[in-house]
Amino acid sequence: MKIFGTAGVRLRFPDELDPILLYRVGLVLGNLGVSGTSHIVYDSRVTSHLVMYGLALGML
Repeated sequence: MKIFGTAGVRLRFPDELDPILLYRVGLVLGNLGVSGTSHIVYDSRVTSHLVMYGLALGML
């Protein structure tokens, strides 16, 4: 299953991309050992904030 496309995550929420997977992806990104600031960008879709919060929670 291809998760990342050329411009971000390419799965349908919540059918293919659920909050648990988002949290796990955030955990991986948060533990890469890279210091600095991370940016999570989103568009105007209704589910964008849910995706953002799932990733951010995992990255903490």
